[in-house]
Amino acid sequence: MGRVLTWGFVGIIVLVLVAGPAVPAADKAAPVEVLKQKLRELDRWLGNDAHAPGWRQFLKVDVLTAELDKGAQADRTVVRGILDRYESRHVAGLDRKRFVAVRGALANWLAELPTWPAEQLPEAARAAKKSFVTVTGAEVEQERERLAAAVAKLTRFLDAATAEDAARWKASLNWPQLETTLAAADRPDTRRLQAISEQFYQDVPGLERSEFVAVRQTLDKYVSLAVFASNADARKFYENHLDALAERLASYHQRPTTDEAIAIGKMLGWMERFGQARELIEAARSRHSHPNLFLEVSEALMQAGIDQNVDERAVVNEVILGTRVRGNARLTGAVTLNLVASDNNAAMDILLNGSTVSDSIGYNGPVRVFSRGFTSVAAKKSLLLDETGISDRPASARCSTRTRIGNVEAGHLIKHIAMRRIQQTKPQAEVIASRRAAGKIAASVDDRSHDLLGDANVAFNDKFRLPLLRRGGFPQVLRFRTTDEAMQVTMLQAGRDQLAAGTTPPPLNGKFDLAVRMHESLVGNLSQTVLGGITLTDEGLAKMIEDLTGKVPEELAVTDESDPWSITFASELPIEARFDAQTVKILIRGKRFGRGDQEVRKLLEISASYTIEKLPDRARLVRQGEVQVEFVGRQSLSTSDIAMKSFMKKKFDGLFKPEIVSEGLVLPERWKGMGKLQLQQLGCDDAWLALGWLKPPAAAEVQVARN
Repeated sequence: MGRVLTWGFVGIIVLVLVAGPAVPAADKAAPVEVLKQKLRELDRWLGNDAHAPGWRQFLKVDVLTAELDKGAQADRTVVRGILDRYESRHVAGLDRKRFVAVRGALANWLAELPTWPAEQLPEAARAAKKSFVTVTGAEVEQERERLAAAVAKLTRFLDAATAEDAARWKASLNWPQLETTLAAADRPDTRRLQAISEQFYQDVPGLERSEFVAVRQTLDKYVSLAVFASNADARKFYENHLDALAERLASYHQRPTTDEAIAIGKMLGWMERFGQARELIEAARSRHSHPNLFLEVSEALMQAGIDQNVDERAVVNEVILGTRVRGNARLTGAVTLNLVASDNNAAMDILLNGSTVSDSIGYNGPVRVFSRGFTSVAAKKSLLLDETGISDRPASARCSTRTRIGNVEAGHLIKHIAMRRIQQTKPQAEVIASRRAAGKIAASVDDRSHDLLGDANVAFNDKFRLPLLRRGGFPQVLRFRTTDEAMQVTMLQAGRDQLAAGTTPPPLNGKFDLAVRMHESLVGNLSQTVLGGITLTDEGLAKMIEDLTGKVPEELAVTDESDPWSITFASELPIEARFDAQTVKILIRGKRFGRGDQEVRKLLEISASYTIEKLPDRARLVRQGEVQVEFVGRQSLSTSDIAMKSFMKKKFDGLFKPEIVSEGLVLPERWKGMGKLQLQQLGCDDAWLALGWLKPPAAAEVQVARN
């Protein structure tokens, strides 16, 4: 069972990285009714206390009651303002459970209230001018105190860590400069703090811990408030910002384009950073930022890499009803994966069905009993997959043992007694053997799966979850679900300054074993998290390409004769994609380029466009024109600029070949022997790329078709 389980768990995690049933939730009270109840409880708790009138006035209890009476027509802006009061961090006492209960219920009700339709967002943006929030010096100082508290907590954590870990983290974070800057008697240098804040977003193991995240969040908040409070023209700038946003929103509603979405995303992020127009921000995102990745893997494809036959042998050595039993057993059967319908996560069972045949000898005093046992085996291990990784439930097993007595060796008189005794105890012995077999198989499955689950989660966390958490770019939405036929993954990748897909994905034109629908926003948004500001050397790029494609183009191969070179990606949108009219455009942005001892620090864009077509036996991408390499906003170039531009063009000519042909998709690990997945759907239009593959038919299926 060890090898079988290993491939089962490894197979599941490979499918997720590369390419028991959920219980329906019980009926819940409507959010508006829950809020009314919590508000009544708060009112009773406040009672006639001397401070009750002040609390009711500050929390606008009468105003909230009036909005509740309006039902779905309640003014979201008013409700948002009241929620902001419940969330005030500078008011002592709001952490008491009655206030917290109302705050939670109020947030749930607000989330349920309808937002402005897309056509009303431009006018809502202009109307938000009256909702300007002034940032006071006192609020800035309170945020500084919270930052100092977060730094103090992190300091205690670092002091308790090993000397090696503490030194590594402090070096990565420029710790001495942070302490010096915060110790300044007057207002700390916000530019320096902003630079230090960026160090907290490195992909350094450990920076995902809550102690580091708390410092980076409060540091960002303090810098934002301090900058906004120090700007005497903040309100004027805010109002002009809203006018520009209104125009963008109107244009995007008429004709959604990626360039407009990028601009709107930055504008919304600016307002969120400075605590302005929260209601407008949420409404715009709810209308214009939707999931930008849909992945579907069929049960048949998952089974192709996980299902296998079992043929294992074991030694029997047991005591049953006082008789020592020794012998050999052989388990034969099959392991298969079965998807379980679930809307809350991906649920699946690994099933083992088979039988064990054992030949054994029982020893009890002078009597030896030769027997053959037949045990049916049915075991199940339930797995759940969600955004945190794979979890499991205790394994279960059902076994039923039947024995057939062969020869009994004993003296004539004793043999007669022994035979009678065997017939009397045989049913009980079979029950005991069945129970023990089930317990052993279930325990064995759990023991072996413990380490295997750990390895699978390490892969999931190390390759996906933790790097994105450290970089502050874990998907806003990452949902797993299963039907009886497929596992489905939905993802919304967008940072604070970004929007995701503005439209719904195109439909699939059939059932596929592997289907991917990707919006072009995913490429830009995810690349900003993973590659923004990162320096990649020639060796690093060659390894990345080899991992993805299995080979390195000659132009990008690293040799003893080649000059070492590097690219530092732009902090914003280091890689972009455009999907339209069966054409794919890829654009790479770098802000620093090195070659040997030469260096150019200017924004350079490298791009290539391909038309794509699906042929009966392959897919083909044909490059349109030359690879474009241009310095952004530069009318004249120096000699070193021209040399670097020519060098980079030669290198990326090797990456963007004139023609790229794919004859099928080869999956890794256990799926390699299955052959190439055949592309059946290839669509590229309106900012979406849609791909659908079918697995090659098995030999048995081919024979049936021929017959």
